[in-house]
Amino acid sequence: MVGQRYPVLIGPTDRDKFALMFDLTDVDGLPPHVLELVALARESRARPDDPSESLVKLNELRMSGALTEAEFNAAKARILGR
Repeated sequence: MVGQRYPVLIGPTDRDKFALMFDLTDVDGLPPHVLELVALARESRARPDDPSESLVKLNELRMSGALTEAEFNAAKARILGR
């Protein structure tokens, strides 16, 4: 929306990758295409992730350079409950 500001996270190693951050509970006035993304985000938060799928995605981020080895290991430990 014009005039709205949202925090944006830029990829640490790939400046072409970014994540838009906003409160999923405050969606009044958002355009329809953004509301679709909100619905997808809510759906993905509602269902528990398969740990093996999460580890695959995490490894892809590590291999692409988006995560350092330390970040990868910390996230892997969280997923595995260690």
